Amino acid sequence: MAGTSLQEILASRNLIGRVVDIVNGVPEDILPAGFLTSNRTTEGDRGEYLRVAGTRQVSTISRYGSPAKHVAPVGIGSTPVKLLHTFEDFTHDPTILNLLIEETGTGLVRQQMARETINRQLEVFGTRFRNLRVSAVMSALTTGGIAFDINGNLLPPDSSTKLINSGAAFAVNFGVPTSNVGSLPIGPANANLLTNWTATNPNILGQLKAVKKAGRKLTGFPITHAFYGLNIPGYIAADPVLQSIIRGSQRIAEEVITAEIPASVGNLKWFPIDQAFFVDQNGVAQDWCDPNTIVFTPDPSTDWWEVIEGTYPVPRSIQLANDLGAVLGNIQQVTGPFSYAQVTTNPVSLQHFAGDTFLPILKNPSAIFIARVPTS
Repeated sequence: MAGTSLQEILASRNLIGRVVDIVNGVPEDILPAGFLTSNRTTEGDRGEYLRVAGTRQVSTISRYGSPAKHVAPVGIGSTPVKLLHTFEDFTHDPTILNLLIEETGTGLVRQQMARETINRQLEVFGTRFRNLRVSAVMSALTTGGIAFDINGNLLPPDSSTKLINSGAAFAVNFGVPTSNVGSLPIGPANANLLTNWTATNPNILGQLKAVKKAGRKLTGFPITHAFYGLNIPGYIAADPVLQSIIRGSQRIAEEVITAEIPASVGNLKWFPIDQAFFVDQNGVAQDWCDPNTIVFTPDPSTDWWEVIEGTYPVPRSIQLANDLGAVLGNIQQVTGPFSYAQVTTNPVSLQHFAGDTFLPILKNPSAIFIARVPTS
């Protein structure tokens, strides 16, 4: 349709359906819903959360009837946070608005196509904000933080470390311990929990068991989820121990047919995040996950993970007010995603605004492992 104007498209009586060049939105069905669900609201863009130290010690015994032994209380600390805020606008084409407001001379087909055009524009515009939410969650889980450049553009993982981008102008770093990253040097005498998965007998099941045990010891939260990169299924399929298990069990063999990695491997819930990506400001698709990555997490819980929504003032209408009371009465505080429009007069058109105020929080950064499977 090169050279065809929008007016001519809308006026066409022979238009059949519509073509979607790109499916709207970044992949979010990869993540369990619990990682995307908002848990709490805070005023504006600032909030805080409590961190409780907890304890693994046991109480001491005493002679019956003797005075109580004094112990120090469990530490509780407050961590302030500043939420992410996004706010954008675009202007609808005046010629489309004309087709909607003309009472005569405009065919029903043209009016319907104008409505659909505006609805699709709003749908694509709104998806930008959902994309940011999903991508922020992916970034927190796969890099341990969320990074942006000086213009507010989301940044991909660092090209060398695969963690938070070192070139960020602004970043939220949740402080995942270095022992929880890479080959996981948190074993006895700081030995790596993960060793070469391409070895003749890699003992992958034993390594997964060690990771789960380390998670219990470190935070008490049981490791239940494993988000994996492109190469992980191949390493698992080549493990001779796992091969014999699969061949010896019809049930597990059937699981392999329906899933790349069956839950029987390590008794974990496996999720492929090699398909997770976002498109940057230059139109380049940026992956979140290195091919040899596995992110181990507990079940999503507000004890260690949370998505907070902030509030933002939004006008109830576009009418002019004649005093301060009327102005304030025309404003409402909207939680999380918001959207409104106003009429512009130079030229006459409709300007649409939308935004969001939120932050996914890795409240206990020791609860996850961002592992890189060794291949040598």
